[in-house]
Amino acid sequence: MAKAKTTTPKPRHTAAVVSTPDSRSKLRTTVRDLLTTLPGITDAARTVFRARYDDAYCATLGSRTRGDRVAAEGVTWLVTIAAAVTAQPQVLAAYGPPRVRWLAECVDTLLQALDTQDAAQGTSADNHSASAEARNRALDARDVLLTRMEAMAGRHGKDSAAVAGARGTTGTYNALIESLGALADVATAWLGRTDEGSRTLAAASGLTQSDVDEAHAAIAAMDAAGATATAAGHAHPNDLPAVNIAEGRVLAELLTARTVFDGARARVPTVPALVPGAGTRTILARSRGHLPKAPAAPAPTPGGGSPATAAPVPAAGPAATDQGPAHPGVNPQGPAPLTPAQQAAYQGPAPLTPGQPAYQGPAPQTSTTVATPPKRTRTKKPVARAGRPPPRRRATAAPKPATPARPKKSTKSKG
Repeated sequence: MAKAKTTTPKPRHTAAVVSTPDSRSKLRTTVRDLLTTLPGITDAARTVFRARYDDAYCATLGSRTRGDRVAAEGVTWLVTIAAAVTAQPQVLAAYGPPRVRWLAECVDTLLQALDTQDAAQGTSADNHSASAEARNRALDARDVLLTRMEAMAGRHGKDSAAVAGARGTTGTYNALIESLGALADVATAWLGRTDEGSRTLAAASGLTQSDVDEAHAAIAAMDAAGATATAAGHAHPNDLPAVNIAEGRVLAELLTARTVFDGARARVPTVPALVPGAGTRTILARSRGHLPKAPAAPAPTPGGGSPATAAPVPAAGPAATDQGPAHPGVNPQGPAPLTPAQQAAYQGPAPLTPGQPAYQGPAPQTSTTVATPPKRTRTKKPVARAGRPPPRRRATAAPKPATPARPKKSTKSKG
């Protein structure tokens, strides 16, 4: 017995392609090599192509995708489009070499925007890393300073209150700076005491001027790192606006190319199909139903010539007018007009004869009421359930006869 042959269905879309900084150099090389083979275009042509899609529309398209995936799939589509236009220039004349050149330049611009974005986000990440290191240094300095100050204050009410007031919080960047600065000020005041008891307590707790100096150094490092990170901005998890515009322009051109290729493929099956991948299917994965249909050609007229100059031909039957259904012997167009001879012979309605009453109009209609029959009432009978006998009425028990009372025995003794 022959084994049944199994077939694996082909995927509708290609797998997701992602460009990384390492693979981006290969994509850039592919685009630059393709640009050397394509004919150049003028700045006026670039202005015309760019004006077809404004920046707001491109930014809207780009915000729904990722720039690295659009760049990778854009290069794949670009190679396929360029090869098809070169092989079948007449079939794909609607998307000629100048338009392919413009698409290649758009993809190259997107690759450059991605490089700029990576450099900006890399610098921002370095700045925020330095800010985190400065914060950790300030936390360590605060822990050391706070522990030694609490040991020196002990249960002394005034010193303990001073430490509690300067403790502060460390929840935010600025709160940590303020807390460390307040503790350093209190420690400086304590170290400035000249009495023997204060010096003994400071030496016993380990509080020195180096602890205060380290606190001030940590504050200065936090100020410098925070200012640099604020100027550089935060790292963006999504694409920057410039990248969104560049990738949106590539997507717009790919949409135009796909429209042309789908129309040509319907006529010539050898035209390659442009299949979107996982990175661009949210924009490019649309059925052919979105393409506008060609207008239907006008039907030829019976008299010849164009429909605007041909004489109207009345249609036969009741469908030609809106006069309702046709009846035998009745003209659907209405009564025919009278001829001049008929109009001259018509003398109007005949006069009334003597004794004939004048016409008083139609007789009034009398309303007739139809008597409704009375409703029939049915008495409900007990219905026996399935498998059970019909219910029976309980018989009323007869009252029991009254029992006569027994005479009481006499308690008097005889005799």
